[in-house]
Amino acid sequence: MERGAKFSQAGHHRRAAEEFERAIGEDPEFATAHVRLGVEYAQLGRLAEAEAELQRSLTLDPTSWVGNYNLALVLYQTGDLSAAERSARRALELSQTDLQVHILRGLLLWPYVESRTEALEHLKYAARTSSEAKELLASLEGK
Repeated sequence: MERGAKFSQAGHHRRAAEEFERAIGEDPEFATAHVRLGVEYAQLGRLAEAEAELQRSLTLDPTSWVGNYNLALVLYQTGDLSAAERSARRALELSQTDLQVHILRGLLLWPYVESRTEALEHLKYAARTSSEAKELLASLEGK
């Protein structure tokens, strides 16, 4: 896991994936390794494999907000917005304070007029402490 994390931080996603695959080979029930492998697959553009790994991680640990958050990101990339929204909602239930989860949830809800108020709440929450979220909110509001 440590080697995989170091490769990932350095941007060597193929090597990181190999290390996480090795970790899973040693312990197939290691939910965190499945999450990390899913993230690396997503970085490599292997979205179907990323989704499968993240789903597997959630089978092993359904209470992982990180697994749900990363699954939402992958589903967003594949265009499955309703499934992405469900995963982001679950991530938010599990980690009510993570700024990235609030940002993602806001982005997923923004396109729908009926959810715009809720989207704004999430984005404003994140914008209180994140300049990235503040800029995103301003661009969405056309400021």
